[in-house]
Amino acid sequence: MFAFMEGWSPDLQAAAIGAIVGGVLGILGAILGGVIGGWVTYRYELKRAAKEKREKWIELALEWASNGRKDSLRRTNLSGADLSGACQSVHPRALGALCV
Repeated sequence: MFAFMEGWSPDLQAAAIGAIVGGVLGILGAILGGVIGGWVTYRYELKRAAKEKREKWIELALEWASNGRKDSLRRTNLSGADLSGACQSVHPRALGALCV
């Protein structure tokens, strides 16, 4: 098979080839595992940050509703904020125009 294996017994050649293939597959598996692990961690952190942001805005809206404040959201950046859970967790009238 390989030039350096000339004169080896067939069993020894099979064992050497198995060791070589196993080593190469181990290295490739480690590289692939690192790439996939990094990607999964990145996706998890994106979802965690989005959930944290959503919970922050829901908490702010609930606080305003409980205080009866008439503050506007004029200076608040709500682009990309998902407030869909706010209307499901409390009575719709408590949040006023947010639950339309």
